[in-house]
This record gives sequence, structure tokens and C-alpha cells, in this order.
Amino acid sequence: MRHQSAPVLLLTIGLLSTPVFAEQDLNKEILETVSWLAKNKSGLGYDLGARYSENLIYGDHVFRATKGSKTMCVAAVFETIIRTLQTAKDVEGNPVSSKLLPGSAIDGKGALNILPYVFQYGSTANFPEYGRKFSAGVGDAFVLFGIGRYVTFDTAKPGDFIYLNRVSGSGHAVVFYNYLGSSGKAVPDSKDASGFRYFSAQGVGTNGFGFRDAFFGNCPAVKHEFKEDCGVIKSSKRGTFSVSRLYAPSEWFTSYSAIRVERFFKGATIDTIFADEPNFRKRAKSELAEADAKARDYAKKGLFPLIVPAIGAEAEMAMQNLQTVGFKEGEFGPNFAE
Repeated sequence: MRHQSAPVLLLTIGLLSTPVFAEQDLNKEILETVSWLAKNKSGLGYDLGARYSENLIYGDHVFRATKGSKTMCVAAVFETIIRTLQTAKDVEGNPVSSKLLPGSAIDGKGALNILPYVFQYGSTANFPEYGRKFSAGVGDAFVLFGIGRYVTFDTAKPGDFIYLNRVSGSGHAVVFYNYLGSSGKAVPDSKDASGFRYFSAQGVGTNGFGFRDAFFGNCPAVKHEFKEDCGVIKSSKRGTFSVSRLYAPSEWFTSYSAIRVERFFKGATIDTIFADEPNFRKRAKSELAEADAKARDYAKKGLFPLIVPAIGAEAEMAMQNLQTVGFKEGEFGPNFAE
């Protein structure tokens, strides 16, 4: 089983010089990707078994399309993210695909790959927080891999990601565009929102990539710009309705992600892991600095032993433990059929 690659697990101290949680995000870039997709990829076909509108080149990795230009919802969210990250740079000006988040850490079927969380594939292990065997969506990956966080619907920004469920029992994964009032028109504040506009891929109304207007409960009997999506459940339970945000790479801390992931599968909640993130990063910086000092001291004596910080050894052990956790590719937890 593939596990997280070494470049993601090994830290360069320079990455920790940026402020923790300065809340710089990629929402502007995500909206630019949405605009490009809406212009160039809309209405090219929908298939629940399809992946991506074309092969996606990400550094030296290729995410391959499976059914021509057809796609579906979680694949649409994934494609939006990958296209946005294709040009993203780390704090040193290098493509994030080269070391900070290589394609090998994203793709795959293991607990240390991002893709299965985005697609909500069924796992061989239980997700204790949700009492089921699939994630709450891309937000789980954002927190576990140190690249983003969950937010609330009241604080949602255009370019955030929403995973929703409907009273019908079906689910969907989308990019949030704006709030909608009961008139079907855009409103600036969530307190006046009866729903929201989103961008994704679906069969009904768009036949692939396109915009739709979603409403909580019954759709209002008014005209609105795009095909309606009724019966969305508004909930504070992340497993039913979630909103998440992708940080700018300057905010990322992908190193030692195996420790977060193992904690999660052992029963720690996403909120607990996220709340501990400042301490996690501080610990990593301290232990790495200590290991570096020891290495320099040995070097002065002409000795060059391998110095592994405690957090590195802990991450390596977590990686080994997580090799028993896999995902069933193609087997969605939610019912995404439309």
C-alpha cells in the first residue's frame, strides 16, 4: 500500500518561519479556476464513474481522465483544487508539487493520501468521529495534512468547498460561490440566506461542469438564474453539511502528517487536532532545531551520525501503523447519484 512520501514528512525549518494561522487562503485563485472551468469545460457530460475533464498534469504526476471529458461532483472539486495548485508556489518560490505537496502524497488509496478523503471513498477502518467508514469531505484532508481548515456556513467565502446532503438521501460536493436569499437573488450575509449558488459537476441542469442554485428545505417559488437544487440539509454536524477552506501554501505544514492522521483514526476529533496545530508546529520547530544543533556539534568532531528528531521517529511509527488503513477506490460513502 502506498504511503505518504518522504518529502512531505521531512521538514525544512524555513517553512516554519511564516506565521501560524495568518489565514491567507487560495480562494481568489480557486475562483479564477472556477471561471476558467465555467468558460472552457461546462456541459461536457456527466458520469458517476468518470474522473476529470482531461488528464491533469501536476508536477511530474498525472491524474488521468477516465471517460473523455465527462466528470462528476467530487472529481470536479478535486480537479478545481489540482488546477489551482498547478501554479501555486511555496515560500521559497518553488512549485508546491515539487516538495511541499507532491502528487504521490495526493494520489493513492492509503490513509496518507489526500484523494480518498476528497472522494469520500469507503475505508477499511472506521472514522470514529463520524461513526462510519468515510470522511466528511475535503475538509478532513485539509486539517489532517496541514493545508486548510473547516469554517462555518456563516463565515463562508466564495471559493470555499461545501459537502452537502439532501433530504432525499443523496449528497454532493461543490465550490461555494455566494449566498442566495428567498428571492433567488444573491445576498451578502448568511443571516439573509435561504441557500447558496455553487459550481460543480452534475447531471441535472448542467450535464457536467456548471452552476446551480441550492436551497435549504423547499426551493422558493421564484425565478432564479440557474437550475435549482432543493432539499439541502443545513446542519452543524460536519458529516451532514460541511464548509472548508484551502490555505495559501505559506500557511501549510505538511510535514509529519502521519501523526495527525493516526490520531484521527485512533479517535481524536478534527477540532481537537486543529486546536493542537500551533503546539504541533512549535514542537516540530523545537525538535528540529535541537537535532540540527546536535548534528552540527558532531560534524565539528568529524562524526556524522543520523540524527532523527523525536517527532520524526513518531511520524515514521505512525506511517507503519497506518499501512493497515486503506480505501476502496470507486466505492463512495455517500450516494452521489443524481
